[in-house]
Amino acid sequence: MNNILFKFLKGMTFIFTVQILIACGAFIIQSCQRSELFDSKKEIVAKKKFLNSVPTGIENLSPIKITKLTDLSRTTNNQNTKTSQNEMAIISLYSLPNIPSSNNINLNTLSSFSQLMNIDGTEVSVTYSDGSTSDNISGTQELITSYEISVQDAQQSLQPTLIEAKNYLLSKGLTDSDIQGFLSADSDGPAMSESDLIPAVMMLIAEEERSNSLAHVDFTNFFITSAYASHIGECAGDALGTSAIAGAIAAGINTAAGKALLKLAIRKVATKALGWVGAAIFVYEFGDCMDWW
Repeated sequence: MNNILFKFLKGMTFIFTVQILIACGAFIIQSCQRSELFDSKKEIVAKKKFLNSVPTGIENLSPIKITKLTDLSRTTNNQNTKTSQNEMAIISLYSLPNIPSSNNINLNTLSSFSQLMNIDGTEVSVTYSDGSTSDNISGTQELITSYEISVQDAQQSLQPTLIEAKNYLLSKGLTDSDIQGFLSADSDGPAMSESDLIPAVMMLIAEEERSNSLAHVDFTNFFITSAYASHIGECAGDALGTSAIAGAIAAGINTAAGKALLKLAIRKVATKALGWVGAAIFVYEFGDCMDWW
């Protein structure tokens, strides 16, 4: 009898232990799921804040004063004598091949950044006092005219957007050290400006939205998602790091490969959306092209 009772108690103890282990396992899984959900919510909130900050940045950029240049060489030389706190950049307006520009616009009376950006059939480049120039103009495009703009005004207008761009990257598990690493000099080129993070994050979000749509792709929406991918390329400009960003997402932003690809994308962005004024131009054009507002 005692032997039977002992075996019974032993069996009950074993069953109770198994139940405890199962309960602990379920608790751990639920905790992980809550953590993943929390992280997801953090990303969603950070993304929303970033996208909301961009129109605000555009509102801040719109009234920035521009001054038409009548003597480009003289003004360029004068820029070199100005302090860094009052640096002026040159925005040059170029014609687009086979695309008519806006009619009835007096280029001599343009006085704000938004007026310049709303001229159809044209493309703009930016040149700084150190001679650096955005690499987005082809040899077939003709220079129409040029204007001066304050670099400091562009930087101040986009500061809130820069903060939210960093917050979005942090919400994805990256660190401040990672972000600084993205901008540091390496064998591929010199250190980059914080302003380059803004266009890069805009493209990152656009590509993530495309990737999410592809995750649910079926025969009925395949051509829609393919067109969306093409649309990102058209809005960002040819070879502006879109493939590197797609690779970074596929590899995982937090992996060594993902970080290297994201830095490569930021470096490509830096050659075209150059500095604070270049970032301002990109923000103004890309979000509108993507129909984000």
